[in-house]
Amino acid sequence: MDFLATTGRRKVLFGLLYLSEGAPIGFIWLGLPTRLRAMEVPLDRITWLMAMLILPWTLKFLWAPLVDLFRGPKWGLKHSIIASQVVMGATLLPLFWLDLRIDFAIVSMWLLAHAFAAATQDVAIDSLCIQQSMLAERGSLNGAMQCGVLTGRAIMGGGSLMLERWIGFNGVVAVLIGLVSFSLIVLAFAKEKQLAATAGVAESIGQRMLQLMRQLRRGARKPIIWFGFAFALTVPAAFKSAEAILGPFLVDRGYSEFDVGRFTSTAIIGGMIVGSVLAGRFSHRWADRRLLTGAVIANLLAIAAVAIADLSSDRSGGIALLVALTVVSITIGCFTVAMYNWLMNLTDPLMAATQFTAFMAASNVCEAWSTTLIGRLQIAWGYPAAMLCLCAISATAAIVIALKLPPSPE
Repeated sequence: MDFLATTGRRKVLFGLLYLSEGAPIGFIWLGLPTRLRAMEVPLDRITWLMAMLILPWTLKFLWAPLVDLFRGPKWGLKHSIIASQVVMGATLLPLFWLDLRIDFAIVSMWLLAHAFAAATQDVAIDSLCIQQSMLAERGSLNGAMQCGVLTGRAIMGGGSLMLERWIGFNGVVAVLIGLVSFSLIVLAFAKEKQLAATAGVAESIGQRMLQLMRQLRRGARKPIIWFGFAFALTVPAAFKSAEAILGPFLVDRGYSEFDVGRFTSTAIIGGMIVGSVLAGRFSHRWADRRLLTGAVIANLLAIAAVAIADLSSDRSGGIALLVALTVVSITIGCFTVAMYNWLMNLTDPLMAATQFTAFMAASNVCEAWSTTLIGRLQIAWGYPAAMLCLCAISATAAIVIALKLPPSPE
């Protein structure tokens, strides 16, 4: 069976590949920070680790072209994915015997190596999807991929905190490695082939490099591209930093690891899926900029509402806080889809993998600096003031970009 032969099989393949990608994202970005905070690791050390682990995702645009440049008859994109996933699984093995608190520095280095492999896997998966699919099916493929990554995040994010109660931390690590690796079985049955859309690509690596450089120079002359980078670098700061501190925030408000896991794996992930579906529906009715504007406003208002509510309460949690955070998760889903939609529309199809990876790298830079900043602001001023400060930064950047952005072409 060839899992690249039909649209249905491609949905299965790329959905599972993104599930393998989403599982460690959920563990590292939610499950692990929550567990570290419960072990009384200082928040600034946790946010430092999160900021460091985003670096490979930020810098992946530097080596993203190599994935395509070295593709040949004997080494295809699926081989790059396989190699990346093997390294991803191997770098998680030390978690079986290292103590997260005592061996924090060593654990950080292994997780950094894992992040480099995961970022490379992401580049190769996106490139394989672009090169092995038709334009008409990419919307449905992206839907399957989004469901896969969110499912992986749910299982190993909040889900890992619940699983730990029953199978222990080592059991959680074993499940994580299994989820990272199991899609290799399906990938082994995928027959990568040359499509008409890629038939004109130069044969030698040198020719491909020259061709890519010409396309990059042409794209750099378009001002709208730089507005895209500026947006990705600044405007998502409020929601990306809020995601990073969600687990520690709930722990500090009196929720147990199990409660945090149950809430994030159901309401938060469910809210993001609902938001993604809503944005997808509205994208058929609204222009991409209008959709993005609405998503930004809704997201900033929702996060600000959580901060204000926490500031005016006794900071002991409660159902109102969980409802407000669920609303935030819905707006995050809307924001993410709206931003990706707009940035994809800015991307030159001739260099889609490289350029879109660069946009995503800018978004990851935003995640790195905003996560570091909110960790320091939380120590100085507390959670509400820190969240409001990030909202103000995002709002200011959005207003400046909106005022300077050239009009949409008719």
